[in-house]
Amino acid sequence: FGEVDLEFLDQIKQLDKKFEDQGMVYREAGLNAYVDRLGRSLLKPEDQLENVNWRFRVMRDPAVNAFALPNGSIYVFTGLITRMENESQLAGVMAHEIIHVRNRHSYLSYRSYRKKMLTVNLLCVAGGYSGLGGLGASLGAQFMLAISIVGYSRELEKEADLDGAQLITTSPYDAKTLVTAFQSFQQKYEI
Repeated sequence: FGEVDLEFLDQIKQLDKKFEDQGMVYREAGLNAYVDRLGRSLLKPEDQLENVNWRFRVMRDPAVNAFALPNGSIYVFTGLITRMENESQLAGVMAHEIIHVRNRHSYLSYRSYRKKMLTVNLLCVAGGYSGLGGLGASLGAQFMLAISIVGYSRELEKEADLDGAQLITTSPYDAKTLVTAFQSFQQKYEI
């Protein structure tokens, strides 16, 4: 971990705290214990990583989504939980998110993003514009929120799919339900 990574991690910890402080984390002890137990059942001994404290949490949001922060906080939305037909489907989605943390996808994407922003700033300076210099203070938190909405690159998503499928096949859950879980994301429901 370099200085940039540690600054990013600090911003992510602040984002975690913000979710908690603003009441976005669902506060139902039984449901949180269930999601935490399910997530921990997928972890391997090699998942004890530097700067990762695994926490599996429920986020109060009707969207069908889940995301992982690089510090090991994995958020499963209430909308996702209601859409899943069984525990294996939910485990499959969580395995995918675990891989994002395990393979350090956030750090890889953030480094790439910073390089692009540096290039934009250099081009702006060279062209006589003021650049985007004032954005740095909360760039990490903004970046993670954007990633949770638009996702990672196709390559990193494919890696999380493949490695997540491998992870689920070594668990007590039915690996076939991983496909149906992701197919349910594509279904349209009238509400």
